[in-house]
Amino acid sequence: MELSATAFVPKPIRIVVIGAGITVYDKNSQEGGTWAENRYPGCACDIPSHAYQYSWNPNPRWSRLYAEAAEILEYLKSTVTKFNLRRYIQFSTTCTGANWDETNSEWNVTLQRNETPNDEISVKCDVFIIAIGRLNNWKLPAIEGLDTFQGRVIHTANWPQGLDYHGKDIAVIGNGASSTQCLPSLHKDARSIGNFVRGPTWLVPHVFSRNGEAQVNYPQDLIKKLEIDPDSYFQFRLEIEKKLAYSFRGLWGNSNAAQEFTKNAKQHMIKKIGDPQALKALVPTDYKAGCRRFTPADKYIEALNTSNVELISTQIKQVEGNAIITTDDQRRTYDIIIYGQ
Repeated sequence: MELSATAFVPKPIRIVVIGAGITVYDKNSQEGGTWAENRYPGCACDIPSHAYQYSWNPNPRWSRLYAEAAEILEYLKSTVTKFNLRRYIQFSTTCTGANWDETNSEWNVTLQRNETPNDEISVKCDVFIIAIGRLNNWKLPAIEGLDTFQGRVIHTANWPQGLDYHGKDIAVIGNGASSTQCLPSLHKDARSIGNFVRGPTWLVPHVFSRNGEAQVNYPQDLIKKLEIDPDSYFQFRLEIEKKLAYSFRGLWGNSNAAQEFTKNAKQHMIKKIGDPQALKALVPTDYKAGCRRFTPADKYIEALNTSNVELISTQIKQVEGNAIITTDDQRRTYDIIIYGQ
């Protein structure tokens, strides 16, 4: 059998990336990925805007320290336009399968046009990359009776446009990133919110919090300066990156910095959470801060301390009619159930 050293012989190859890449097939009708799909109230990035951007397309015009979803989506759209990337993208196209052809050393990728379900196409490529992320493969929890709930059942990753939650009784299930972002935005207009939590989580202040306030709106004179002065913009970004990098000391195993981080996180929660029962339900006792992704949640804690928000740590047993019933047989009625990741 004759062998050829194909690994080091230059040749044209075709690359298919599901999500982004040289030939792009995207199931959505527009660019933006998770920032196009996630549109729940309060949706934002918990990484500073100037550190959450492409190095090859820096944006000095971010309006605030932590950009909201709409601004990030606009940045992604403008990037696609600026670099003429739409010519590489085929939207509304879902990958339904991919098989490796051992004989020809290539991938056979099967795709389907969303508008015409019977329109299936096949593409051959040398490199096949899956870049779909994980924030759009959502599912609702397996709660008995959830599918019979008489109100609305919503996942934060599939938020319906125009949802009217004003004056409603709302159940928010979970205390992960999306739940802790949307709850503070909902409680101001909701009649009541019941926040069902399955377990504790470290709720820490944002790295850049000052005087209890995490968000910073950048003044126009600063934005203009960063836009016209590259050196100032570089130093501005450098200071942000340095502070972010320095904060990771708190994740170094059993180091003094890690112990201090856990101590400070606990003290922060004790100081900010007024209800002793809520404190008992939320402060972890079996793992240190940073062992799992911690949640920057300044506004969430503030919302928990308001009169129309109830934290419920008793486990959900079932949904019946318009009510959630917990394992202690308490029955609470709601208009909307929201599940967050």
